[in-house]
Amino acid sequence: MSTRKISLLQSVATILAVQSRSSRQQQTQPHCSQVVQKRGEIVKLLAKSSQLLLLMPSYDAA
Repeated sequence: MSTRKISLLQSVATILAVQSRSSRQQQTQPHCSQVVQKRGEIVKLLAKSSQLLLLMPSYDAA
């Protein structure tokens, strides 16, 4: 995997971690349905980002 793709994945992971932390601070006792919904949204975002990374051309050959 190219360093560019790795850095993009790290950025996505950091953004998701920050969003997760801030939403946890807002809700001290989250309901199960909200947790499951957020988890589903995160999985969808990760799936989209991995699809985009696979579509990106690799510049390692240069």
